[in-house]
Amino acid sequence: MFTKKTTSGNESAFPYLDGDGNLTMSEIGLTKRELFAALALQGLLSNPFVMGRTPKELVESIMAGYDIPDLAVLVADNLIERLNKVE
Repeated sequence: MFTKKTTSGNESAFPYLDGDGNLTMSEIGLTKRELFAALALQGLLSNPFVMGRTPKELVESIMAGYDIPDLAVLVADNLIERLNKVE
């Protein structure tokens, strides 16, 4: 029977097999949360009209420290939460 494994946002995004064939979580590199947030941010920045803004307005929002990075982290956190839901 398949057992659902939960994921943690603090786990390594890029585990690897060590010399003995054991799955190892690296202490260096990105966490899953960081990777998901970066990918969400990339998507949000690639099409500012999704956010209802012109490219100029999007840049002004980012320079003012407004919402776009926060939204990317929120998307990442929601994705991790959704991945852990038992269906």
